[in-house]
Amino acid sequence: MSYQLSTSVVKLDLNYILDNFFKPSLWKKTWTVFAYDKYEVKVNLSAIFPKNQNVYFDICLFNKGSIVKENSISFNYDKGNRNLVAITNNFNGSIIRLIEEYEERLIKRTWAYKKAEEVNTVRAEAYRKAAKEKLEELESLSIPVIDQFIDEISEMYIDNQVSKAYDFKPQNNIITGNRGKILKPLYLSYMLYAEMNERREKFIKEVRYYAKPTSKMIGKILSELSRVKKIDFIDTIKDNLDEIKI
Repeated sequence: MSYQLSTSVVKLDLNYILDNFFKPSLWKKTWTVFAYDKYEVKVNLSAIFPKNQNVYFDICLFNKGSIVKENSISFNYDKGNRNLVAITNNFNGSIIRLIEEYEERLIKRTWAYKKAEEVNTVRAEAYRKAAKEKLEELESLSIPVIDQFIDEISEMYIDNQVSKAYDFKPQNNIITGNRGKILKPLYLSYMLYAEMNERREKFIKEVRYYAKPTSKMIGKILSELSRVKKIDFIDTIKDNLDEIKI
């Protein structure tokens, strides 16, 4: 597979900008620093803080001309503290993080992720119902001091029990297992363009490593979803609830 880059991009001279940030001609300027397929990365100056000698940049990822993710990064403009290698690495790293954050948003729109969310929604509702039933059992004793105690702790108790529903964390697995897959060409083309050779090799290895477990994760999620939707699931979790000590 080849990754063809647009020739409309500009190699951003960060050293020049840090030397000349005070020039009004740079303040309203926007640089397209990368373009691939329907994606573009654009950069502009956003703020200057003389007190800490920092210049701030907005970095925006565009998809078909619309901003889909943006972030900001700052660099110290003092020549005595300037490390161009570190600045370039931070700049490239910020763009990779921008792509990662956008890809995570896309992953959260997938069928698998929504099924993972559904598992936790059903589990949470079951834990909530089981906790309420346990409180109702105490209330049925009709002892004033117990009734007052339950009124005071019921909300906190229910919330604590519901939190146990999230011990099963399929969403995290779906994100980890799909990271780098949806936008793989975009990652690789930028890393190639920015000469991030070590990062590129590491990325390729990680994508290969997580390639196979995805189907297993989906199977586990569907199995858990089937289990928690059963009528007797509430009974199975009651023993996992905290005891109410009066």
